[in-house]
Amino acid sequence: MNFTTVLHQAKSEYAYAYNENTLHIRLKTERGAVRKVELLALDPFNWVPRNDGSMMYDLDKESIIRLEMRKEQMTEMYDCWFAEAGNLDTKRCKYCFVIETEKEKYIMGCHDRIPYKEDESELYNLFNYFNYPYICKEDLYKAPHWVAHTVWYQIFPERFCNGTPGDGRNVLPWGSEEMDGALKKFGGNLEGIIEKLDYIQKAGFTGIYLTPIFKATSSHKYDTIDYFIIDPEFGTNEIFEKLVKEAHQRGIRIMLDAVFNHCGYQHPFWQDVLMHGKESKYYDYFYILDADKPIFDGQVLDGVPQEIPREELNYRTFAYTPTMPKWNTGNPEVREYLLEAACFWTEKYHIDGWRLDVSNEVPHDFWREFRKRVKDRNPELYILGENWDNSLPWLMGDQFDAVMNYEFAMPIWKYFRKEKEGERIYSEEQFRYAIGRLLTSYPNPDKPEKLFLFSTPCVI
Repeated sequence: MNFTTVLHQAKSEYAYAYNENTLHIRLKTERGAVRKVELLALDPFNWVPRNDGSMMYDLDKESIIRLEMRKEQMTEMYDCWFAEAGNLDTKRCKYCFVIETEKEKYIMGCHDRIPYKEDESELYNLFNYFNYPYICKEDLYKAPHWVAHTVWYQIFPERFCNGTPGDGRNVLPWGSEEMDGALKKFGGNLEGIIEKLDYIQKAGFTGIYLTPIFKATSSHKYDTIDYFIIDPEFGTNEIFEKLVKEAHQRGIRIMLDAVFNHCGYQHPFWQDVLMHGKESKYYDYFYILDADKPIFDGQVLDGVPQEIPREELNYRTFAYTPTMPKWNTGNPEVREYLLEAACFWTEKYHIDGWRLDVSNEVPHDFWREFRKRVKDRNPELYILGENWDNSLPWLMGDQFDAVMNYEFAMPIWKYFRKEKEGERIYSEEQFRYAIGRLLTSYPNPDKPEKLFLFSTPCVI
């Protein structure tokens, strides 16, 4: 048997605590190569005295759990096997696999892969068993239970509804096709969202996910310049407070979008750096690449820096975008500033969740502290990261409750829209394998949460 095609890693998505007394165990084998897999699991401290009057002890073989693993998924290359080892009252577990092909049978442990025999010295050699030392309650993944039953309605506020059309703002006519550029405004605001709450409720939605609403230059507001006030084009903090109250009265949760990876070009801290250079107290709040060169040596029109060749950018940004200088979130003062903003909206305005933009480019220890701070203020707050691919390191119970899960959305879009990959239509088999890969890339949640991103209308 080719064991290079057998995959398992202890204390990972292949072996994790499902609850305080249960482990979920996975194994991947070459597709079609294995007929049966059995899991052997036990508490490694279960020893019993010998009956010969000596002071020696032997392993209590009667306490061993033997479970036949079921094939839960297939991908292009692998069969994915699964077993649930429950009733682990002592919370300790060592385990190995007995793998059976049409012709052979093997014991697979953490060190050796050996032919299976009834020889107890090999079958019960605990030094070759994988180890899950202890299920600690504090390490368990915990997401708010309400999220599993929430149907989210995403709103891009600037384009949703203008609730004050006669207020004299200089905006484009609603429905205009003159939409080029992020600076074009149609006048959507928070009053417009309040006006449509009954419509959203009747449509069956129980949560609203708002793209950024803090003060910014663009229409999308991902270029924040003040984290503590609502953008005046959208309203005021008081109007936002009214929105949350009105939504909650209808059983609708509110999730805000936070941009802690970068800020906007007009943020006062960044403007101070541009003005005073190394003498600015905020110089280390950002990543300046060469202190002896101009920070930005391009054109600035109406307060907006114009695109320049990426090799000429002298500071780190989001995606080479000069309008979005990247925060140095390793700086303690930057951290405190951003975390204070998160706590401000969580505590004072009773929001229900945070969606975190570009979250996979911000240090893990920042998100650990973020979680601690906001969950201290609202233990039922939902934390959703914008990660584009496998996100297991962020989903270990110490950072996010979930991620946007584009890996789930992309195969659905491709399959149901009959998109082409090269010359071929994205096939049912490709779709099935893509979903299979995804389902075996993460622990099985106690209550699955999904954020569906479909254009309207869409019938499946």
